[in-house]
Parts: sequence; C-alpha cells; structure tokens
Amino acid sequence: MMNILLLLIILIIIFITNYKKRELFANYKKVVVKVSPHVKSPYTILINSDIKNIFQYLQSKIPLQYDIVTSNYNTLKSLNNRNIGLINDLMIYEFINKGGIIENNPLKKAIRFVCSFGYQYFYILVRANSNIYNIMELKNKTIGVYGDIDDNNYFFKLLGYGDNIKYKKYTNDSTDISTELSDGEIDAVFFIANYPTNLLLQFKDYRIIDMKNNNIENPTISIENKDFGDYGLVGSYKIINILRTKGSLYCLNGISDDYIYTFIKTIFSNIKNINGLHTIKSGGYLPDLKGLYSKNFGELVTINQTDTYKNKIPRIFIPSDLLPSEYTISLIDGVVYNNIHNGVKRYLNEVGYISDNPNPKCMHFAGAGKCPLSHDDKY
Repeated sequence: MMNILLLLIILIIIFITNYKKRELFANYKKVVVKVSPHVKSPYTILINSDIKNIFQYLQSKIPLQYDIVTSNYNTLKSLNNRNIGLINDLMIYEFINKGGIIENNPLKKAIRFVCSFGYQYFYILVRANSNIYNIMELKNKTIGVYGDIDDNNYFFKLLGYGDNIKYKKYTNDSTDISTELSDGEIDAVFFIANYPTNLLLQFKDYRIIDMKNNNIENPTISIENKDFGDYGLVGSYKIINILRTKGSLYCLNGISDDYIYTFIKTIFSNIKNINGLHTIKSGGYLPDLKGLYSKNFGELVTINQTDTYKNKIPRIFIPSDLLPSEYTISLIDGVVYNNIHNGVKRYLNEVGYISDNPNPKCMHFAGAGKCPLSHDDKY
C-alpha cells in the first residue's frame, strides 16, 4: 500500500513540474526552419532541348539551373556574368574572326570556351519531287527557317548567297512549315539540330539535300555521311553527306572560376553515366581521364612550340585514340589557349591534360596527373 501511495505522489510531482514548464513557454511562438535540399546556382545555362536530359542529370550532382532556348544568335547577344550559353562553333568563329554576326568588341575579348557537347548538323529539306538537288541551287528560292533569321542567314552567306534568297520565319512549334513545304509555298526548309532530331518527324514526302559539293572554307565546318533510313528515306536519298559543326558552351571571363571548375569536373567524373543517357544515340562523350597513361596519346596542339618552356605557355595534350573529336576541348582557329575559361584550365592542369613541361613524352601522362619527367631530360 505504501508503495502505491509513493508512486502516486511521484506522478503528481511530475505533472505539476511539466505544467509549469508549459506555462513558462506559453508566450513564445513556434518557429519552423525549412532548409532547401538544393543550393541555387548563381548562373543560368542556356541550352537546346536536345541535351536537356544531360542537364537534368547534372542537376542531381551540382547546383545547376538551365533554360531551353532556340536561338544561337540571341544566346550570343545575351551572354553576361549571369549566364552560360550553348552556341555552335561556326557562329563563334564568324563572330570572332569575321564580324557581321554582331558588333561587340568587348564581348569578343571576354568570351571563353567551356566544353563541347557534340555535333550540330545543317539540314536543308525540299519536297521529294523538287528539282533542287544541290546546295548551290537555292538562288531566288524561298527558305523556311525556325526562329531568328540571323540564326540562319550567315550560313547561306558562307555559301555565297546574298539577297538572292528569301526567308520565311516560323516558330519552333509551328506545323505550318511542313504544310507550306508540301504545298509549294516555300521551296526548302533549313534548320540546325542534333542527329537524330525530332524536327524531321513532322515532314512528309521530303528529301534532305546532299552537301558534298559546297564552297565553304571554315575550320569549324566538316562533312559527315549519315544514314536517314530510320526516318523513312530510301534509295539514293537515304545516305546523305551533311555539314556539321560543334555545339559548345561559352561564357564570359567574369563567370566564377570555382563554378566552371566544379562544372567541368562533374562532367568528367560522371562521364559513364552521361554517356548512358538514352538521348545520346550516336558518338560518345569524354571518358574519365584518370589512369589513362598506358594508352596511346597524341598531342592536340602545342602553343608556340619552339619556346614553350621559356615563356611558360602550357602544352595541351589529348588521348587521341580515346576521345571522339566531337567531344574534346575544341581549339578552333581564333579560340586559342587564352580563350579557354580559367576554371577549365584549372581542372585540365589538375589531371595533367595541360602541362607546361616541354618534354614531349609528357603526353603519355595526360590524364594521370602532373608529368613527373624533368624539364632537363634528354628527348
């Protein structure tokens, strides 16, 4: 009986104590702190829809935000210290070396290369029964184009066309362009896109113009033989020679070195997963550079080869048998070493992709870290 009484007394004391505590804190407001699971990126990356899945994947690895855009021209014009843009290398080359895209000398000096994301192809479509068979037979024709005309006419100027071509603009989601091509209201359709591309799916009874015979002289342009059998093209219209250029990320030199370093390192570190994304139908991406010293490396470019060590100008190496050319650090004419963003240089130097060691044997250590050979070694 005494034990039960003692237990009741203890319970009463606990109740009174807790009641006084609640009374003491009754006048305080409850505060709930919410912590976002993602840190917001200070920059927006402007890309096309073809590589959207890659950037969705990268968002799971680093703070990153992106916008889908359709105009290389507008992306170039809008580059500032808050964004990074996917622009094809042909437009960058014309902008830096030839002028005429936009006149902006401060932008020319500030623009920096980050990395390439594969090839972009130049498509010219005509009706299946059209009498146009050659890229040089478009004089006085009307060409349907997506988006801003400035995204398209510089390509035709390279072919030698001036005011003798007419353009008709369409929005990217327009179905009128395929209808008007079929009805003969326009003679051809031109667009720049990846391969494969969903843009071809809306057209019927068309051919893709073979571009083997062209007069373009530009280091960013090359030609590739592509099979369009999956799109229903048959016979001599199935295998087409089509012009291409790289689509690359560019930004200004004011973009944070730390951010670009983290971005490029994330791509290299997750390259196998990126390569496995279902949107990548052809080609491949840069493999992880670690441990590749036993492979056969070739030198991509040596800046000022005769006095590299004297002037401390780095040499840039590439494992030639492993990196598909469309995904390498692209040094097009006019976009030389000093035009690579410092954050990219930092990472490439860290993994031995860039070296200021003049010993040519250092190329065998590219991707394995710093070259251990002495500058004074005989070679």
